[in-house]
Amino acid sequence: ADQARHWQQVMTRAWDQLQHDLDRGIEPWLDPYGGTEPAEFFAVLTEAFFQTPADLKHHEPEVYAALADYFGLDFPAPTSSSAPKQWRRE
Repeated sequence: ADQARHWQQVMTRAWDQLQHDLDRGIEPWLDPYGGTEPAEFFAVLTEAFFQTPADLKHHEPEVYAALADYFGLDFPAPTSSSAPKQWRRE
């Protein structure tokens, strides 16, 4: 029950922040389509978790942690030596 309550609090806060930014014309870091409804918000967050985990962790560390726990995954921060070649600065 505590885990579900924590999940709801984290996701509600992130949803409210996205709505706040969109309402004020602030360009969100997350795909604005996630602001259309809660189900799309979860889908866009999940996409960010798998495609740009460092960005999600930077902008929404609590959301990242909740999703890492949910999926049982935690992505290491990319470093210059472990990042794919296209991410490295040469």
